[in-house]
Amino acid sequence: MPNADLPPTTNNQENNSATSDAYREANLPVPDTQQSLEMLQLIMEHSPLIMSVLDAKDYNYIMVSRKLADLAQLEPAQMVNLSPFRDRPGLAEATVPLLEKVIQSRQTFSAKAFALPTRAQVDKSGQGYWNLKYSPIFGENGEVVAIFSLIDDVTEQVLQARQLEQKTTQQKARVARLETILTNLSEAVIVINTENRVILANQVAEEMAAKPLTGELAVDVFQQRTCLDGRILVVEETSAPRALRGETTHNLRYLVENNEGQIYPISASGGPIYDENGQISSAVVLFADISQQLRQQEQLEAIQTTTERAQAALLEMAAAAAGVTDLPQLLNRFVNIIPTVVACDRVSLYFYEPEKKQLIPQEVYGLAGEALLHWRSKPKSVDNSLPYFATVFEQQLPYFADFAELEAFTLRQNLQFSNPFGVKSALFLPLAYGQKFIGLLSVSYLTSIHQFSPAEIAILDGMARLAAIAIGNLQLLSEAGQSATLREANLLKDEFLSLVAHELRNPLTAVQGYTQMTQRKLRRIGIAEEDLKPLETIIAQAQRMTRLVEDLLDLSRI
Repeated sequence: MPNADLPPTTNNQENNSATSDAYREANLPVPDTQQSLEMLQLIMEHSPLIMSVLDAKDYNYIMVSRKLADLAQLEPAQMVNLSPFRDRPGLAEATVPLLEKVIQSRQTFSAKAFALPTRAQVDKSGQGYWNLKYSPIFGENGEVVAIFSLIDDVTEQVLQARQLEQKTTQQKARVARLETILTNLSEAVIVINTENRVILANQVAEEMAAKPLTGELAVDVFQQRTCLDGRILVVEETSAPRALRGETTHNLRYLVENNEGQIYPISASGGPIYDENGQISSAVVLFADISQQLRQQEQLEAIQTTTERAQAALLEMAAAAAGVTDLPQLLNRFVNIIPTVVACDRVSLYFYEPEKKQLIPQEVYGLAGEALLHWRSKPKSVDNSLPYFATVFEQQLPYFADFAELEAFTLRQNLQFSNPFGVKSALFLPLAYGQKFIGLLSVSYLTSIHQFSPAEIAILDGMARLAAIAIGNLQLLSEAGQSATLREANLLKDEFLSLVAHELRNPLTAVQGYTQMTQRKLRRIGIAEEDLKPLETIIAQAQRMTRLVEDLLDLSRI
């Protein structure tokens, strides 16, 4: 039973008097002690809070709420005079100092999320968390006779708050890692929310778009979208909206225009991001400028076209060299074969007369009528001070000439310079038979300066060497017909076959080597293997031609 000396709800005599005055002012009867106790017991019986009144001496229960009794699996009356700390020394260590402080200070103590040992051991340390309020109850003489305890279990809320804080910390860490990754990526990356707005973009993306992107609609990152074939790209077909629909896209290629009006091709990929409930919460889109990649593909296609043409041209030249015995006809065939490999404006073939130091015009592609007659009638003097002389005439190597630079050089050296046909650039190719320089082959462009690729130079050089062998062979056969026996002529023909085979191998080796080098470069920049299949075809055809050359060599040996 509750202590009969316990005052109803007052802290001291003054408070008790003030409470009585409040009742009178409200025209209510002032409750006596018994009434106050009954009211307190009623509250304790029906309140959902954990309440108790503790003896100020031993801290045993004087009165407990139904809620507290239910937690102890006892009746309220059974808990009277029991200690709250029975079998729980850790709880006594934590709360007794608080209770003593309330008695000494005669003040209420309150705390939020106070850690106390709990039987439930709801966290790793075996502690629960409680909102505490200990208030002193005063006797008639003003001494503290009891302590009113009101506690509320907030363990679940504290743990939830901790989990939320942990998740927030983890989320911030993930965002920080993501920002670090995005900063160091060479590709542009944007993250969009379900409203299709950019919530995160790296520096590369903003540089490509030429504007800040956070908050922008994904469809407004670029001003215009066009397929590479010229078709207008529907917004719903792009990566961002498709990712928000749950689709994953790879390597979508189209042209875009940024905020500064620059137009360039991009490759876009994207995919959805799901939350813990499996719902799409956002999407990520990656895009990269593929201008260099497309240029590489164009070069690849050009190499493939050049190689196919070169293979056909080499076979045709080999056939002409082996079957044509008329020199003018042979020369005509040669100058008309070369434009099928490189789309040049003119091919000129000269014989060299070392005594006169002149190039004598023999055959030309790209001239007719009076222009052709004028060309044939004008031998070209060779000056060993010209910049290409040592390379072409002495070292017997190809030389690229920019005619504007060549003209400027001759003017500085007070040399004569003639360019009646307006050539812009040309590749000079020596015609050498053995160690003997017999002529010059010029591949010219009239409307622009053509930068010859290493593969083109290697192929044209091989064709020039093959032409020189054929020309030299015809000249030797002509001399043999006049002064040698048939056996000597056959020996010369055998030598010709061997030389032809060897010279065919040079351009084929160059084609295969440059193709494999291009293949490695394209792999390093990320070209898909399926886009490299044309290169495999080129390499296979070059290997096939090489086998044919080996057969030709075997034939010459037999």
